Amino acid sequence: MKYWIILFFLTIVVVSNAQLTINRVEDSPYPYSKTPDTLYLFHDDLLNHDELLLLQSIQGLLAKEEPKIYRDRGSGSSIWISDLEENHGVYVSDALDGNLDTLLFLFHHRFDGYILCELNDNSVNVANSLCGPLNAIAVTDQTLNLASDYELPIILDARGKDERWVMDNYSYELSRDVVVYQREDKSSFLGDYSILSDALHFYDPIHSWTTDNALLRMNDDAVLLGWGDDEYQTIAKASSHSVGVIPADWGFNLSTLTNFNATLKQKLNLEQCLSMMSC
Repeated sequence: MKYWIILFFLTIVVVSNAQLTINRVEDSPYPYSKTPDTLYLFHDDLLNHDELLLLQSIQGLLAKEEPKIYRDRGSGSSIWISDLEENHGVYVSDALDGNLDTLLFLFHHRFDGYILCELNDNSVNVANSLCGPLNAIAVTDQTLNLASDYELPIILDARGKDERWVMDNYSYELSRDVVVYQREDKSSFLGDYSILSDALHFYDPIHSWTTDNALLRMNDDAVLLGWGDDEYQTIAKASSHSVGVIPADWGFNLSTLTNFNATLKQKLNLEQCLSMMSC
């Protein structure tokens, strides 16, 4: 069955959009690569947490060249993928849905190896921080067999390591424009964007050595994505280092969606127009 899917993948014929210029204001901190003409749809409910972590790392790494993956969790994400299909000319395929084995068969040659971590502790933030700089996928004991099947070597055993260790050893490889502040129990959110951005992906109390030094190393007008336990303290701490904050701790697919230009449209009826004119 896998080989029929691969044959289908290789013989898909799509009409490619002319390469679009992705709009950014001057000196924007937000990274981008290329607007895709094809996306492979994966429904989250077909995968467990360990598999989602692996999928997310593949998504972020592929997006460095051109996004290939879109996760559908229902609700808004189902609406947005329909919009990309109908209004942006994207071909959406479910040929790989739920099948990480075939996904790795197709793309394993793009990766240098894997980072071994555990869910819900510091090591998963280490993995989400370093998958980008090390060009490595994130695996746990539960998904290690998938990496081994394609003879991907271990690049880093992150178990027992934390974000302070990352900064001590890899600070110069990490972005100074984007940083992600994300609790370990939300490890399958925002990770794809951290990987696209080569961003430090960390969580620690807002008034800690790790948080202070994570923000101290950032450029002025850098951006923090994620969220903390306290709105005031999170924004105050980031602002003291000239870092903006985007509440995005439940964000996913950002490495894909950041490569599309958005157009804002608003329809006003006559009553609304007259109301605005009278203000």
